Amino acid sequence: MSKIHIISISCFVGLAACASSPSLRAVRSDLRGSTAVSTPAPRLLVTGPVRLLHANYDRRASVTFSKAVLAEGANAIDCGSSAPFGWDGMSDLDVREGEGICVAAGRTVNLVWHARTGVEAPRATQQAKR
Repeated sequence: MSKIHIISISCFVGLAACASSPSLRAVRSDLRGSTAVSTPAPRLLVTGPVRLLHANYDRRASVTFSKAVLAEGANAIDCGSSAPFGWDGMSDLDVREGEGICVAAGRTVNLVWHARTGVEAPRATQQAKR
């Protein structure tokens, strides 16, 4: 009986060591930014790959977010061809390589955002309601 426990514990420790090895984990870093948005024309906020965690801004400023994709052969993302979508600024938003999130506002507003790099694959997230 004690042999089984010892084998189980050593297997568990071995798996934990492998799972926590830095070479197997993605390196993540937090990005934070602040920008003044003063135009109804969309402008680039962040490019992927990144997970946008939240954006804080005055909700009365009519802020809209849109997603743009890097066009084939282009060097930069053009927010002029971006498509608006209903991101609330509070839930996690995965932005893939070659995608950008653009922002526009009905009046001048300061926007503060927080994102994380090193995200392997998009995952569903669910936020608690307050």
